[in-house]
Amino acid sequence: MSSSGPGPMERVQVEIFGQKYNIVGGENPQRIIDVGQYVNEKMLEISAQSKGMSAMKVAILAALNITDQLLQFHEKNSTFIERGDQMISLLNNVVEED
Repeated sequence: MSSSGPGPMERVQVEIFGQKYNIVGGENPQRIIDVGQYVNEKMLEISAQSKGMSAMKVAILAALNITDQLLQFHEKNSTFIERGDQMISLLNNVVEED
């Protein structure tokens, strides 16, 4: 009998803002590394713009920045889905009229 559950948990070390973190997850290890690098880049970018800011404040600003990007993506994606649904409805109406 085969298991269809998640694969084995991977342990990956990432460095974010000068600190090393051991991340354990079922994701592809490269995906975990990419996410860690993205967070690190955002924190370094914010830190460079705001000299002397504490690591905690940099982390919070990075989280806000990344969340804003995610919400913008979701809004755009929702708009595309709505437009696609509208086009499908229009096409269905045209096909039904023939």
